Amino acid sequence: MRQSSTGGLYGQQGRYSEAAATYRAGIDLLAPLGAVEDVRQIRTMLVLTLLAGDFPDDARRELDVITDDWDLEAEDPQGNPEVIGPALLGVAELAFADGASNPEVAAGFLRAARVMLREHPFGVADPAVLMVVSAAVAGLVRSGDVDAAWELVPQMVKGLDDMTFGPGWQDLPQAGTVASAFTVLWNAGRPTDSVGRRLVELAVSLPGRRDCPSLDWAWRWTQEQAGEDGVARHPAVPRHVAVDELQRLLHDQAFRI
Repeated sequence: MRQSSTGGLYGQQGRYSEAAATYRAGIDLLAPLGAVEDVRQIRTMLVLTLLAGDFPDDARRELDVITDDWDLEAEDPQGNPEVIGPALLGVAELAFADGASNPEVAAGFLRAARVMLREHPFGVADPAVLMVVSAAVAGLVRSGDVDAAWELVPQMVKGLDDMTFGPGWQDLPQAGTVASAFTVLWNAGRPTDSVGRRLVELAVSLPGRRDCPSLDWAWRWTQEQAGEDGVARHPAVPRHVAVDELQRLLHDQAFRI
């Protein structure tokens, strides 16, 4: 619906208060219609948006509404994977905001990605799955578990392959999400090399989704690296050209580590 799409556009620009207000308007329209799953899906995006906008108490209240009759801590949570995955991502982001231990936070991010990948019928060919996987990679880098982040890289590569060659959706902002997540992973704990510099340039050329704190953090890191005194040396390229180069670069580099 329009509110969901518009909220995502606001989130992509880091305009989190406006995104949250738009998601809430969508919930108000759908709830009287009994569209329970649609409301839950929008509410999970609201949770992530509130966390990205640094409104953790509001995010916690919305997450409590989602889990009122639904146990996310179950080993095999039931329901729509496009609700479960983002909701579990919200749990991990909230744990990070609350200062939980890095291993606990990392386990939360990894679980969000694994459940989403296991339960969604289209896998990373679907943009919602690719976003959760990319967010989990960024979150794992933030929480210090780089090895676990690398375990998810083949899924990001497959997501770009599906987008480039089919049958995936042509969702360029999600390609940008992959670019930012892989860029912070590649540059984690190592001097910035030629590959790292080019990844920064491609991430700048592909503005990605910023719907949760870890994605916003990854996006901000790439922007800082490409700043006036940063590593970027080349002007931005058209998005389709950048996607093609990113896809080739990931194939060349992702499996050599």
